[in-house]
Amino acid sequence: MAYSAKFNSCLKLILNSEGGNDDDKDDKGGRTGQGITQAEYTEWLEAQGKDSADVFDITKADRDRLYYERYWLTVSADKLPLAIAYPIFDAGILSGVGYSRKLAQKVVGVRQDGQLGPISIAALNAVDKVTFINRFCDLRRDYLASRSTAWKFGNGWKNRQDRVQKQATAMVKFPNP
Repeated sequence: MAYSAKFNSCLKLILNSEGGNDDDKDDKGGRTGQGITQAEYTEWLEAQGKDSADVFDITKADRDRLYYERYWLTVSADKLPLAIAYPIFDAGILSGVGYSRKLAQKVVGVRQDGQLGPISIAALNAVDKVTFINRFCDLRRDYLASRSTAWKFGNGWKNRQDRVQKQATAMVKFPNP
């Protein structure tokens, strides 16, 4: 499957944060391969009519397709500027797409219904990108610091938000791929 240059650019950055395998007893996601939980992978495979498999053995094709279908499309990222799409995509992966969509709506001041319809998309396309990125990432840091496992993962989450903010801000200078 061919994906947009915008998706490929963002996925490359995501995989720098999510690229490994992990099975930490304190991680609510449980067994995770390249940022995809075992439960999510099993559900996705079933929906594809495929047999269950270990998420640690996920293929690149399945990984990319799952990220595209379950996250990228779900947060309407192809309808947004690159610098806006990336932090929303990242937040959807780390904290859930419903949370990510509502946070994006909060930042642009539209109704927080968790659905990125025409009003939300228009607001996200019209917002000052740097202002959006800064506010979105600040709110992400606050949210992540409030999570019950912040004692263990908080520094990593903060570093990830710092990186996302820096990368997204750099994207403002460039047209969409």
